[in-house]
Amino acid sequence: MKKILNFGFFQINWLGCIIGATTPYPWVFPVITVFYACIHFIYLSDLAKEIYFSICLFTIALVWEYLFVSSGYIIYNGTDYLNIFGVPGWILGLWLMFILTINHSMLLMNRIFVVTPLLGAIFGPLTYLAGERLGAAILINKPASIIFIAISWGILFPLFIWIGKIFREKYYANLF
Repeated sequence: MKKILNFGFFQINWLGCIIGATTPYPWVFPVITVFYACIHFIYLSDLAKEIYFSICLFTIALVWEYLFVSSGYIIYNGTDYLNIFGVPGWILGLWLMFILTINHSMLLMNRIFVVTPLLGAIFGPLTYLAGERLGAAILINKPASIIFIAISWGILFPLFIWIGKIFREKYYANLF
């Protein structure tokens, strides 16, 4: 049940952050994300390790988003409020929620790890296209943007799943 709730909150947050980016209040769902993350962390038996894991993946995500924004392949809406290195707070909220699924609702990916590059290469671009369609971003030079996202997510998704596995095996002996 916890995994279903974890995935459900991720989906609700994704939609909220995307739609929120097109409103005068793009900061609302990132704030909700932080609130959810606090609740998520409170219910874990080893708070420090989960926070450390989340910070590690969040750093990778922030660097990737910075490179993506700097490449000129994407322009995000909702950047007037919180943004770090040009990456809007609502995108950071999406990344945080995604990271909080890695060792929970995304555990299944460890059983089918061999296909995670393909899943990342397919669903990464689809989520960005959906976000663009809902008005949260503009993909510049769409074919090149899609290729960039597909290659990146073909690497990032399995990398995050693999890092999650390492953390569970090395640091979370009894946590999951």
